[in-house]
Amino acid sequence: PAPPPRHVTRPSVPTGLRATGLRARSVGLSWTGSTDPGPGVTVSDTFNRANGGLGSAWTGTSGTFQIVNQHVELGAADTLTVARLATWGGTGDQWAEVTVNVTGAASGGGPVVRVNAGGDNLYLVDYNGRADHKLYRVLGGTFVALGGWTTPASPGDVVRLEAIGTTIRVLVNGVQKVAVSNAEVSGGTPGIYAYVAAGQTVQLDTFAASSAGGGPVPVFREIPGDL
Repeated sequence: PAPPPRHVTRPSVPTGLRATGLRARSVGLSWTGSTDPGPGVTVSDTFNRANGGLGSAWTGTSGTFQIVNQHVELGAADTLTVARLATWGGTGDQWAEVTVNVTGAASGGGPVVRVNAGGDNLYLVDYNGRADHKLYRVLGGTFVALGGWTTPASPGDVVRLEAIGTTIRVLVNGVQKVAVSNAEVSGGTPGIYAYVAAGQTVQLDTFAASSAGGGPVPVFREIPGDL
């Protein structure tokens, strides 16, 4: 599981300093104070529990995942399957990662981010057995490839998908594979995706997701003072 995020984001710079209530011996000052998004949230799941459904922490948006021998497999072949976290306290600036084991040229899986409630808007990584990996933008159920790479998959690869502002990145074992700018999908929740053809295998394990803190709220202050 990923460690809790360090709080490294600097507060914003105060703005709008102005004098109010100017008098002979005093002046009031007001400004928009600094804001701080906070340390954010981190969620992880090792799937180390009894065989069966993913549990109440997850919500399926298409198809069905199941836990088999402490990892995740698909409930049925030839079905695009997506599940997202049931609750999410973070923002749309988020990342998700999962360990992927895949065999077969027609099968793949990976993390998803910014998944909406209906599951038809999201960013998705298809990390597959044919070494034709893709980052997709899905909008209204329509898939558009934003980038890809061709390094063959190895058992135990950790695939990470980040969406920070308009920067969408994919990393495998900490090495960047794709980085693009796209603003078509916002908000939403992290999760997992997989597709498996009959007779092939996709296994997902050790999921983690994190987010920056909630959006900043400006603070207005007014302080009287003697001249």
